[in-house]
Amino acid sequence: MLLWLNQLYNWYHIVHYMLLLQQQNYHDPNLEQQHLNQQNSESSISWYLWVGLVLLVIAAPFSYFYEGRTDNVPDRIDFMNFPIKNNSWEGKQKSLDSDVLDTLKVTDYFIGDFKQADSNIPVNFYTAWYEEQRKGASIHSPRTCLPGGGWEIQSHTIEEINSSSIPFNVNRVVMQMGRSKQLVYYWFHGRNRNITNEYLAKWYIFLDSLMLNRTDGALVRLVTYIPDGTDTSIADERLNDFIKDFYPLLPDYIPD
Repeated sequence: MLLWLNQLYNWYHIVHYMLLLQQQNYHDPNLEQQHLNQQNSESSISWYLWVGLVLLVIAAPFSYFYEGRTDNVPDRIDFMNFPIKNNSWEGKQKSLDSDVLDTLKVTDYFIGDFKQADSNIPVNFYTAWYEEQRKGASIHSPRTCLPGGGWEIQSHTIEEINSSSIPFNVNRVVMQMGRSKQLVYYWFHGRNRNITNEYLAKWYIFLDSLMLNRTDGALVRLVTYIPDGTDTSIADERLNDFIKDFYPLLPDYIPD
């Protein structure tokens, strides 16, 4: 009985995520159908609520069965083998403090600074991979982590990246503290998807846990400085160059 109530609670959060997605009027290319030009947002939200409640009633007994399953974790290469030299880039690997790792509960991660041969401005590359996201360990969204330490979000948009073999969207965030600026790209990566919205990512975690018996996935984040007096487009070009050279390597470390 207690286990069933726990599953009911989890389903409540899934419905909540669906409502938040609808309220944000969020559109993502990974969705097969997108709801456009809705004339009455209140009735649309109500429709989502009813669908969510029906799904809750139907699927809650099945979630009792799925709770005891062990995730199907695909083979991958550990980040300790991630290259620090690639094309014109050369990097220096760093590490996170043990208390940070205890909070994040990551299975594997990489963090390091990379520079191109003709530039002194680094790109900080961070990715955290989770082999499962069922038992309290899950990706922490940068949306809540980025502001802090004096840094404030100046702008946050969704941008398409065309420098990789397959175009995909990223969260593009400009951070500012005094006259200092940083450009941040991040997205949720894994199970053959790139997703920019954390609520949609949680929905797919639940869906894939039922359909694929997988909840593995990763956060990918890139950060670079915007020197005072320089155009932000130069920082965009730097991050796009990094994605062009390193994105094809990710499936070995973050399985599709």
